[in-house]
Amino acid sequence: MKLFVALSCVIVSCSPLLAQTNAFGVGWWFPGPGSFSQQVSVSSNYSGVAISQTVFPYVATRGAGLQAKTDGPGRTWAFSTPVYPTFEDAILAGAYIEFTLTPKSGYSTQLTNIFFRASVGAGTVGVGLFSSQLGFTSDQQIGTTMLMTSTNSAIPDDIQFNGIDGSFSSSSESYRLYFTSTQSNWFLLGDSSSVGYTTNDLGLIVSGNSAIVPVPSVFVLFYGVAAFWFSTVLLTTFKRKRKSPSSAST
Repeated sequence: MKLFVALSCVIVSCSPLLAQTNAFGVGWWFPGPGSFSQQVSVSSNYSGVAISQTVFPYVATRGAGLQAKTDGPGRTWAFSTPVYPTFEDAILAGAYIEFTLTPKSGYSTQLTNIFFRASVGAGTVGVGLFSSQLGFTSDQQIGTTMLMTSTNSAIPDDIQFNGIDGSFSSSSESYRLYFTSTQSNWFLLGDSSSVGYTTNDLGLIVSGNSAIVPVPSVFVLFYGVAAFWFSTVLLTTFKRKRKSPSSAST
């Protein structure tokens, strides 16, 4: 019992050193007021903005398997896609939007949520999440497939990946949204009714947790505290064992 109490003290004493986490968010712009999707989506890159002191802003990149649709409404990213019935097809063709999270020096990050609004030309477009940490293969999909079904760009679907069980990483991690469709199709990310809003509106938004990476001195302190408690337990146990025979003889 005392061994359990002592080990618990180790955890309680050291956990504040390793559990300093804070939420972060990063988003990417859609076109500004009065602009149209062709002014942005003909490029393969999209400007990113950091809403955190712990993560670098990065561009979102369109894969070669997604074609820029040049006649989408304002406040959207517009794409056209050939037939990709499965994620295997989409992965092979490079039908993705990719973004990379890079924590600043001294931090690690964990992705927990992705949100955007979307509508389609017809039918259904599926979207799945994949990461460089697990691998961009169909058997490494993160979570379940989300379906984009709204054909009204002014009332798009809310697409949200939450509860993502990613581990903390102090290096860059890339994430890809792959898209599938059983027919030649097109889809829009964003809300066309937002024309006239300020350019501070963000379209694709990702959020998660950031943690301070302990410096070597913190690790020394951590193991020092652990060693102190462990040695105390051993010494106490040893003394009790030495007393036991003499107590039994009397």
